[in-house]
Amino acid sequence: MSNKNGAYFAFTLCLITVTYGVFQARTLIHGPTLMVSSPRHGETISTVLMAINGKTENVTHVSVNGQPITMDTSGTFDETFVTPEGYGVILVEAKNRFGRHQEQRIEFIGAPQPQASTGVAGQPAPGEDEASIQASSTGPVTTAGTTQDPSATLL
Repeated sequence: MSNKNGAYFAFTLCLITVTYGVFQARTLIHGPTLMVSSPRHGETISTVLMAINGKTENVTHVSVNGQPITMDTSGTFDETFVTPEGYGVILVEAKNRFGRHQEQRIEFIGAPQPQASTGVAGQPAPGEDEASIQASSTGPVTTAGTTQDPSATLL
């Protein structure tokens, strides 16, 4: 009878050891997880700065278009980039410590709206005079018998 109990105990111990090993290896088996919440695929972005954010699991490195970005201890990342004009592609890649990776390719349309240089309508911004405000809003400005073209560049 003791031989039977010893075999049963050895089998149970092996089963517990294998189950624990598989449980601990779940991150290796499952691999990295990447979920980008913003921007969405096909979205039109009308702001000058766009936020790229999302969440990862089982990841040690995250990059956007090859540029490393930081994430917090829970795997959440939030980075801000300048919105390019027109069609754009973002490639977000996440890697784990075993070299496995996952990536998401996000296509978007950038249509950033330029910000006005004046703080209050009709008021000059710091370093700007009234003639330049009139030139930007009404075209050429005539001052004391001379015409100044606002589109002309000074060298």
